[in-house]
Amino acid sequence: MLVSRARRILSVGATLVLAGLSPATTASEWQVVAADSDSAFLVDRRSVAQDGAFVTVWSLTRYTDPQRMPRDPDAIYRSLRMLWTIDCPGRAAAASRLVAHPDADGSGSPVFDRAREISEDDLRPVLTGSRGEDLLGVACGVAEGQARRLPV
Repeated sequence: MLVSRARRILSVGATLVLAGLSPATTASEWQVVAADSDSAFLVDRRSVAQDGAFVTVWSLTRYTDPQRMPRDPDAIYRSLRMLWTIDCPGRAAAASRLVAHPDADGSGSPVFDRAREISEDDLRPVLTGSRGEDLLGVACGVAEGQARRLPV
């Protein structure tokens, strides 16, 4: 079920790209959930979507200093957007898409864009006190609030 769900997620992303939109340019509601002198970690509250026990959400890491791709040192980026699949009850997550941008706000032509199908086996436990826990807190909280508003 998770793999077919990931295909749907990738299809939605492909549709947005073909339509000239990216998750960074659609109506986003970025919330800073962690920051230090090297980077800021944000979650797009409007991107939260729920499908059963799983929640998807986009994150954005803004770097203070330019970063280089390990396999391509000429590819320099200042922000990294990631599409996450989260198992809220199981406190586990996995990234199904990574997009590196030259600009700190998640804009500019991507220097790297990779998507992958994920399965339940790809989900990893979220560590206490990590940015993953911050991500889980926002995404699962928003999803829970959305579920409460749905008609029964």
